[in-house]
Amino acid sequence: MRIESCTHAVQLYGDEASLMRRLTAYVASALESGAGSVVIATEPHTVRLLEALGASGVDVCGACEAGQLVLEDAGAALDRFMADGWPDARLFRQTLLPLIERARGDGRPVSAFGEMVVLLWRQRAYAATLELERMWTRVCDEQGIELLCAYPRDCFPREGRETIAEVSAAHTRVFAD
Repeated sequence: MRIESCTHAVQLYGDEASLMRRLTAYVASALESGAGSVVIATEPHTVRLLEALGASGVDVCGACEAGQLVLEDAGAALDRFMADGWPDARLFRQTLLPLIERARGDGRPVSAFGEMVVLLWRQRAYAATLELERMWTRVCDEQGIELLCAYPRDCFPREGRETIAEVSAAHTRVFAD
């Protein structure tokens, strides 16, 4: 399930199974089409994704060895570009661009999945999260990549100014279950 170039989409999910179905289809589609895929996820989601990809017949080891599938821990990546509770654009690019370049190889299109935003959101760093979303959009446009983010619905309280609408507005496409 490809999205489309230069798209910054978000999946709002109610349960882990829903997220994993969309994420597995998204990454498998990219790999099967010959594109590169950058996955910046939490360890539990990375483990589940790799298991699901393998079960669907994707040569995960081969894709990783060829640089077609690039995996990064979301928390570790976030730590590399946050400065005083705010995402630093220069450090973000220094963290992200080598991952994209590796997945691109000799010119492959690249799709990415990122969970760094939800880690920030769960820390109640709402403004920093929305800034990170804007930084992602700029990189998507500059690099010609597509990006899928994901937030569990339980991140959004029924009350307060931080709403699903604010997060949705930072994206060009919204998937919800």
